[in-house]
Amino acid sequence: MRFLVFVLAALSPMFVFGQTASSTNPTTNVSQSGQQIANVEGTPNVAPQVVNTALGTQVTAPGIVTVTPGSMTGIAPGTELIVGSGASQELITVSSTSPPDKPAQFLALFTKPHAGTDSLVGRPSDLTSIDAEGNLTFGTTEQLLESTVCKSPQPPGVADCNLDANDTYAIIHVLAWGPSATDGSNDIKSIRSTNWYVYRKHGNAWIGYWNQADFSGNSRLYGAATIVFLYVELNASIDLCDPYQVRYQLTISKRVPTNVQAVQQLAQIIVPSDAGAAKRAAKAVPGGATCPTIIHTNVWGGKVLKIGYKTSDIKIDSYQLTKANGPMSARVSTPLSASLPLINEKKQWWDVSVAVPVKSVNALQYVSSNDTVVPTKIAKQNLFAIADFYLPPIDLAGTTYSMIPHPIAGVSMASQPLHSFIVGGAIGLHFAEVFVASDWVKQQSLTGLSSGSPATQQQLSAATSYKYKAQFVVGINLPVKAAYSALQKTTK
Repeated sequence: MRFLVFVLAALSPMFVFGQTASSTNPTTNVSQSGQQIANVEGTPNVAPQVVNTALGTQVTAPGIVTVTPGSMTGIAPGTELIVGSGASQELITVSSTSPPDKPAQFLALFTKPHAGTDSLVGRPSDLTSIDAEGNLTFGTTEQLLESTVCKSPQPPGVADCNLDANDTYAIIHVLAWGPSATDGSNDIKSIRSTNWYVYRKHGNAWIGYWNQADFSGNSRLYGAATIVFLYVELNASIDLCDPYQVRYQLTISKRVPTNVQAVQQLAQIIVPSDAGAAKRAAKAVPGGATCPTIIHTNVWGGKVLKIGYKTSDIKIDSYQLTKANGPMSARVSTPLSASLPLINEKKQWWDVSVAVPVKSVNALQYVSSNDTVVPTKIAKQNLFAIADFYLPPIDLAGTTYSMIPHPIAGVSMASQPLHSFIVGGAIGLHFAEVFVASDWVKQQSLTGLSSGSPATQQQLSAATSYKYKAQFVVGINLPVKAAYSALQKTTK
């Protein structure tokens, strides 16, 4: 037993790798407590508008309307256009346009009335891969990143996106605003949608291929060293007098790898032990306009971040910052979305578990009773400390599973662990597996004596030797966490 505890204690620190934080990268801010804080903040970029004109035609009732805009530049069948502002704002899609020899007009379906002076703006050309509800498809992501945060050439001192690297991931937040508040600012209550995406350009049989399901539903990073962070806000209300500001905070906490956590726990088993925009006073601005001066447009921002801990827990918080009258410290911070938790841990080649045979193992022993050799059968329900090996490596931190059988080997958790060890294979789900193995049990063997032979204890000892004999065994292979929980309940 002491031997087994010693081995586990030695293995635990040995396999904690990939935890060293970079001290030379300027985007890494790592504290002594094993935590890195990375901020993406400031005034976002206003995406260029292909269409920016007036509607030109009054819309009195919902329906299909022929519109003669101030300009047809950038308008074509299928073009998405944002009409108006505030409560009357809506997104329309151009169904058709007039021939070149006819007056410049287009047809579209309207659901709200509009004045001819209402603004008519188009979706930004660099965000065309995102639909009006903030949905993004996996196949268009690289184009989106390269037209925004990864646009070449990068300013001096800005890290390269390097999307081709296996340890580079992109995290994208797309938020679609609804009608603005009465003062023209963004109303948190009007957010139509908020979507998070995790993107990885490359994959293989070992680290896993990335697809649309992973892209829009995965909260796992497999050993990310670089994060390309991008946020996009659709139909945001921007005050030209008071620059719109956002802040995303990534809290990156050092994490003990899942398999090392299991080793440590296995040792414990063996040895028990609203306030949206603030009101702003009107003031003069160049050109004779007054504040606030609100425009509705799409914005984006982002940053390339170097991760100090390749095995870590990541939490992303997003905020809208509105500057009140007075110093910058008086800004109002309002959450834009619920916190996004992510686990950053690469797939693992090994793990430890607890095997529970469902069939008792018979260990044959001999004793001398009344100077006669007598066999004794001892049936015992053994628990085994198991080492699991995986090819290809698997995700231990998630709830996914692999139906590829994998080899196992382990020793008994009884007082003499080396008197029984098993070698076999297991297959199953993440919470339990079925195993089949050979149990090699240390048993007595007699030379020159047999059951019923007369012998003293000294003669029996001289004729006794020990050999390992294999026996077939099947059972359940449990994660250490589940086995620990079960044993805790049993001992109460």
